[in-house]
Amino acid sequence: MDKYFHSFRDMIALRGLTDHTLKSYCTYIQAYLQYLTDILHKMPEDISWQELRDFVRWLQKSRNLSDRTINAAIAQLRFFTLYVLHQPWDVTQLPSRRFDAYLPYVPSREDTLYFISSMPDLKAKTMLAVLYSSGLRVGELCQLRCQDIDRKQMRIHIAHSKSRQDRYAILSEQALDLLTSYWYACGKPREFLFPGQRKKNIPIAPTFLARHIHAHEERLGWPRRLTCHSFRHAFGTHLYESGADLLTIKEHLGRLEGVKLVYMGDARYNMGNSLMIACAKLGLNFTACTNKKYFPNEELVKLCKSHAAESGATITLTEDVDAGTKGADVIYTDVWVSMGEPSEVWEERIHDLLPYQVNKKAMDNAGPQAVFMHCLPAFHDLKTTVGAQIRDKFGLDEMEVTDEVFESAQSIVFDEAENRMHTIKAVMDATV
Repeated sequence: MDKYFHSFRDMIALRGLTDHTLKSYCTYIQAYLQYLTDILHKMPEDISWQELRDFVRWLQKSRNLSDRTINAAIAQLRFFTLYVLHQPWDVTQLPSRRFDAYLPYVPSREDTLYFISSMPDLKAKTMLAVLYSSGLRVGELCQLRCQDIDRKQMRIHIAHSKSRQDRYAILSEQALDLLTSYWYACGKPREFLFPGQRKKNIPIAPTFLARHIHAHEERLGWPRRLTCHSFRHAFGTHLYESGADLLTIKEHLGRLEGVKLVYMGDARYNMGNSLMIACAKLGLNFTACTNKKYFPNEELVKLCKSHAAESGATITLTEDVDAGTKGADVIYTDVWVSMGEPSEVWEERIHDLLPYQVNKKAMDNAGPQAVFMHCLPAFHDLKTTVGAQIRDKFGLDEMEVTDEVFESAQSIVFDEAENRMHTIKAVMDATV
C-alpha cells in the first residue's frame, strides 16, 4: 500500500501546501489504506461503493468524528479515487454529510481577560495571552522561536504561516510582560519559545494548551465552550468592536485624545467593556451612564483606571443622565436585550434602562458638537418584526434610542457601520 500513499502525497504536494496541511490531508488516506490491509484484505482498485461507505461509517464510529471532519475524509477519498486510481467518482454513492453550521463561541472581553488572568499554569497562561493579544493560530503559537519576539517594534514574526507567507502580528505590553516573566521562570528557553514538556528541542504540542483550557473551564465551573480558536476569534471580534468606532470618531472629530465618550445602557458586556478599555488606553474620557446594576465589572474598571492614569484619560461611572451627558462629544448605546433572552429579562431591562434612552433631551444636554453612535441593529421604530413585538408587549415605539436621534444629522451610525467593514478587512489581512 505504500506506493498508493506516496502517489497520493506526491499529487497533493503539487498544490504547494505547507507540511502541516500536507500531513493533515494524508491522515485519513493512511487510515483507509490500513483498513484495506487489516480488515478487507483488498486492493484499492477492487473496492465497491458499499465497502467505501462501510469504511466511512467505521471511521466515524471508531474515532468519534464530526460530520464536518467526515466530509474532509470523503474529499480525500474523492481525490485519491480520481487522481491516484484514475477511476470515476459518483457523488451520489458517497455524498457529503449535511450538518448545522454554528458561529464559533466568542467570549466577552471581560470573560476573556478573567479567564487568562486566573489560569494557574504560567506556561499555559502566557501562551493563551499571546494567542489572544496577537490573533495567532495555535499552530503558529507553538512554533514560535525566541528570536521571533521583537521587543523594540512590539511585534511577533510569523514564519511560514498557513498562506506560506511570513507576516508580523502585534504584541501587547501585557503579553510582553507575561512573556518576560515566563521566560525567566521557565529557564530561559533558547530555541522554541514554548518547548515540549519532555524534549526541549521540539515545540510544544497544541494539545497542551487545549487541555489546560478545558481544565480551567472545569475549575471555574464554566461549560466547555472554549477552544484555542475561540481566543483567535475573540482577538478579531474585540479589535474591530472598538477599532471601527474609534476610526469613526477620529474621522468626524479630528482627534481622539480628550474626547468625552458616554456609553448609555447596559455597560456590563462586550461593547461597553471594549470601548472603556480602548478609551483608557488611547486617552479618551469614558463615562458609563446607566443604572448602577449595569455598571462594568469592578476589576475591569480598576484595570482601565490604571491604563487611564498613563494615557491621561478618565473613567467615570454615573447614574445621573444630566451630569453624565453634559459636554459629551460622543453618545453611544447598544440594544438592551439580546435575542433569545426570556421575556422577564426584557421587562426588567426596559424598566431599569428606560431613563437612559438616548433622546433629544440627552443630545441637547451634550451640545451641538455631540455625535450619536450605535453598533446596530437598533430598535428605534416599528419597521422591524422585533420592533413591532416590543410595541405590542411593552407599549414602546422606541427603545434604546429614539427615531428622532437615530435619523438626525448628529447620527453617524452608517459611517460607523461602513468603517466596521473596513476594520474587519484589516483584521483579516493581519491574521491571514
